[in-house]
Amino acid sequence: MLAIDRLSGGYRGGSVLFDVSLSVGAGEIVALIGPNGAGKTSVLRAISRTLPQSRGAISLNGEDIMRHTGHQVVALGVAHVPEGRRVFPRLTVRDNIALGAFVLDDHAKTAEAVANATEVFPALKSRLEQLAGTLSGGEQQMLALARGFVSNPKLMLLDEPSLGLSPRMTDEVFALIERLRTGGRSILLVEQNAILALEIADRGYVIEGGRIVTEGRSAELRRAELLQQSYLGYAG
Repeated sequence: MLAIDRLSGGYRGGSVLFDVSLSVGAGEIVALIGPNGAGKTSVLRAISRTLPQSRGAISLNGEDIMRHTGHQVVALGVAHVPEGRRVFPRLTVRDNIALGAFVLDDHAKTAEAVANATEVFPALKSRLEQLAGTLSGGEQQMLALARGFVSNPKLMLLDEPSLGLSPRMTDEVFALIERLRTGGRSILLVEQNAILALEIADRGYVIEGGRIVTEGRSAELRRAELLQQSYLGYAG
């Protein structure tokens, strides 16, 4: 589904990614973990073509997207759910979700897609006419996920979905993320809670200082002594 080969890039202040290579297969959840400032969000921005400067190779189903614009990548089936939810607080829940379906360019299809999204996120169904800014933090995260899901993407890029959520709401959100892979959908998950990310992921990559330092099956990474001490917060 997704293949990244020797990706480097950054911002005007300098490079933040160095020869990053990773892949996500169809129907996989792959976790990208590491300390704050390691480059996790920059990898997602490079895929969605919002990193100002990048070089290397990124392909979706074999198609090179390095010269694509952000909206072209969305049209190819990529949805980026950013850190901090970024909902539009003065728009209704319905309108927030509908904004994620802009590639459909058809009112009837958009309405149908919104209805389908609320079946996957039933907690939002009774709140469609409510202003997004009045939702709780957990509900706003579900709204952000629904806005990403509504275009029926092949690949979802999720950035810190547990940020600021209670343990109970975090469990609910992660249960939803597991269900989002239905039908072969792939997920690249950036998450500061490494333990939780590796519990639902098939595989994982650890990034530090803009470089991938280790990778493996989730069970293997959870057992790795260095990872336990450095990122999971406990010794094996």
